[in-house]
Amino acid sequence: MNKYLIVLDLDGTLLNHKKEISFITKHYLRRLKRQGHIIVLASGRPFRSLKKYYDNLHLDTPVICYNGSLLFNPKDRDFPIFKKPLNRETVINLYQDLVDNYATNVTSESNDTIYSKTFDKHLAKYFHAEKMKIIEGNFKDTLKEDVWTMIFKKEDEDHDNQIIKEVKKYKDIGVRFWGMKSLFFEIYPIDVNKCHRLFDIADYYRIPKERIIAIGDADNDAEMIEKAGIGICMINGHEGPKKVADIITKKDNNHNGIAQVLKEIFRNN
Repeated sequence: MNKYLIVLDLDGTLLNHKKEISFITKHYLRRLKRQGHIIVLASGRPFRSLKKYYDNLHLDTPVICYNGSLLFNPKDRDFPIFKKPLNRETVINLYQDLVDNYATNVTSESNDTIYSKTFDKHLAKYFHAEKMKIIEGNFKDTLKEDVWTMIFKKEDEDHDNQIIKEVKKYKDIGVRFWGMKSLFFEIYPIDVNKCHRLFDIADYYRIPKERIIAIGDADNDAEMIEKAGIGICMINGHEGPKKVADIITKKDNNHNGIAQVLKEIFRNN
């Protein structure tokens, strides 16, 4: 049997609107794992926020966190770790450039601390803030270390071009907006994404490109969808990843879209 590498985004892809893996999808993915396929979770979340899903699927594989800034295997200490946090000085400068002018709030985190201008309950539910030390205030005064994330809340949608212009001053930094109706945007190292880590994993397990399956729904999934052997976008996904996908699922994340499309692929193979 040919072994496949199956890389799955979480929110809007693997998880339904209740932030759960459905019974059908969970058991089908467990079955693929028992057959020897390599199933990997790839998310903008920290590991503590996706650990319950990792455990629920009985995984022992590497995990891609913070959209590719961190790659490690929680079950294998010998697996090569990739780390690329955001530089403290750059984060403080971006805070000074963007907060108050184009954003009302900003949140960053290190391994054990969440830094925020003002604590954001909306973001906290995604990042399991209850397990972290929380420090509020101006990053110039509070931030003492490099961080994995930098997520801003915009004042309104009219400032996107100005935000892009400000971020372009930093040659190694990119910005991505969280969908059409979202007021959040994210700063990230421009050479870091899920796709790069996907191919690190493929190289480690010696999986050829044609046996890499990548499934996602959002713009931060587009590159891995485009470059995987089989790139799949959820039917509920954004237009960007849909344009580069080989397959668009027939069902959405609330109706076992992942199980449906994978069953079809493996039935044909």
